[in-house]
Amino acid sequence: MPKVSAERVIVYPGSQAILFNVLLTLTSPGDVVLTEAVTFPGMKAAAAKLGVRLVGVAMDEGGCSGVR
Repeated sequence: MPKVSAERVIVYPGSQAILFNVLLTLTSPGDVVLTEAVTFPGMKAAAAKLGVRLVGVAMDEGGCSGVR
């Protein structure tokens, strides 16, 4: 297991807060984010709150098909 210094660790109160803050930091209203065709409802809620459009893409054993 790799060692990680304390300076590289961020503690969040749950996955919903992480998703929201990542979208808030990396996107702007109207941006498009590609997700799996079936995605976590919390991701949908965070995107809707921030005005970010999610587009589901098909997946195969290698990940997002057609996105290479």
